[in-house]
Amino acid sequence: MPGISMTLERKGTDGPKWISIMTEQSVSYLQKVLTRYKSYSPYDPLESIKKEVKGDLENAFLNLVQCIQNKPLYFADRLCDPMKGKGT
Repeated sequence: MPGISMTLERKGTDGPKWISIMTEQSVSYLQKVLTRYKSYSPYDPLESIKKEVKGDLENAFLNLVQCIQNKPLYFADRLCDPMKGKGT
């Protein structure tokens, strides 16, 4: 895919490139990127994010990838915890 370098031979993450990809591309394009990523890496995209990115950017990428991979499951998970407990 044009403009995407996903090799594991180089340590570290090109943060600005990933921010650009994750914020400027369509959902269908990102779904293709995430599918193709699996052929380049021994880790799934969520594992790679956890290994390479920290803080708010990690949380943003994890939420975005989870939503892109399965939107209904993403929102079901987000609603499940607040609805647990007394009176709900």
